[in-house]
Amino acid sequence: MSNKIALVSLDFAGKGSMCVVPKELAMIDAQLVETTIKTYLTEIRSRLDKAAGIGRAADACAGAGFHEKGLEVALDIEQLRYEATTLLNAASLINRISQQS
Repeated sequence: MSNKIALVSLDFAGKGSMCVVPKELAMIDAQLVETTIKTYLTEIRSRLDKAAGIGRAADACAGAGFHEKGLEVALDIEQLRYEATTLLNAASLINRISQQS
C-alpha cells in the first residue's frame, strides 16, 4: 500500500522542489525594506501613544475613585497592544528575510 496522498507529486525533480523560492523572487529591494520597516515603526509608535493616553485616562478614573470604570477604560489598550506586537513581528520578519537574501 502506498503512502502517497496526492495523485500527482508536487515535487518536480527535473525543475526543482515546489518548496524552494526562485532566486529572482528571493531578492528584496533594500529601499523597499527600509521604507516598510520605517512605516511599521511609525505605526507601532502611534498605537503605543494611543495606548499610553488610554492608560492615563484609566489612571485618572481610578484616582477619582472609579476603579471599575478605570479598568473598563484600560481594557481598550488590548487591541492596540495586539496591533503593535503584530507590526513588530512583521518588521522583524521582513528584516530577517532581507538579511538572508
